[in-house]
Amino acid sequence: MPNMLNFWNSFFLCIILCIIPLLLHAKEDFFIQQIRADLQPFQKLSKKKLDRAETYLKHAYNSVRVQFGQFGIHMKVLNKIEWQYRKKSVTKALNELLQFCKERNLKIPEVDFFLSLEDTFRYKSQVPVLTFAKDTKIQNSSVLFPDCDIFIGWYQMERLLVRKGDAKYPWKTKKEKFIWRGTTNGHIGNNNNIWIKPNNYDCFSRVKLVKFSIQHPEIVDARFIARSLGAEKIPEFQVFMGKRIPFEDFLAYKYQLLMDGTTYAFSRAYWQFLSNSVVFKEESTHVQWYCKGLLPFVHYIPIKSDLSDLIEKFQWVKTHDQEAQQIAIEATKFVHEHLSRDKTLEYMYTLFIEYEKLFQKNTKRSSKD
Repeated sequence: MPNMLNFWNSFFLCIILCIIPLLLHAKEDFFIQQIRADLQPFQKLSKKKLDRAETYLKHAYNSVRVQFGQFGIHMKVLNKIEWQYRKKSVTKALNELLQFCKERNLKIPEVDFFLSLEDTFRYKSQVPVLTFAKDTKIQNSSVLFPDCDIFIGWYQMERLLVRKGDAKYPWKTKKEKFIWRGTTNGHIGNNNNIWIKPNNYDCFSRVKLVKFSIQHPEIVDARFIARSLGAEKIPEFQVFMGKRIPFEDFLAYKYQLLMDGTTYAFSRAYWQFLSNSVVFKEESTHVQWYCKGLLPFVHYIPIKSDLSDLIEKFQWVKTHDQEAQQIAIEATKFVHEHLSRDKTLEYMYTLFIEYEKLFQKNTKRSSKD
């Protein structure tokens, strides 16, 4: 019997040792998993399909059509651009990618694609539309692309400010409390473009957070610093307003809150995961290009949108300080390993190579489309 037990113990150990590397390797490939999942609905593309789609997409504000290849970059504005800085950011990113390919002697993909400069793309299309964030519950044509914030200088600035704040506020000196400041941007369910009204504002998770803070000031310090999307017309919101906080002083707190705005928060997520504080992330179907690699209770602590479990999880981190610190450390590692400039460019390159294949599948077909 002991020999039999030893056999089974050895057997299961071998299985575990074989499986774990496979799982880790699969997790390392989350970028390609995301890209292929996004492109999967579009098996064959052609210039004719894009030309037809352009007619439809002309009604979508802040949309552009981009040709990228060895001869450079051409960007065609399809409608009014309200986000000029985003257009400049994307142009900068594409030029960096072109230089990245040349420096490494990589094949330069020849691609023709649409890109939305909105927070997210809300329409359906017969062709892919690259977008900075999307709601996974909505079946549309969105293909995730690194957001504008990562290339316009905020990312580098925040890295410098995070380093400064990290040195000023080491883990043991941080306040055991949540801190949050932000705008009234938000969404309800699958509706990303809903206005705040006197009869619906309690449904927004950011409003719930600020109200929770008023009820539990010993746990959370959360206030709005600007009102928009209808909140500026509601007098009751005055009590929800607060003062801005210098950026590095956010790092004086052990616990950060990552709450959706109109969609997934862009630059806020970067600096929070770098902050050497624990990120409590709202459970949400809104994602960005790297979210498939983020693991709950490894890189962040998930919380419900209605905050019904916030007190319970706050009590847990207070009594499990070492585990909480390790989550903060793993989040910082994730940013350094996967969200660096080079890794971001690698993601863009892989996306374009996979996207280019959709046209290659169509080259043997007849001219009929």
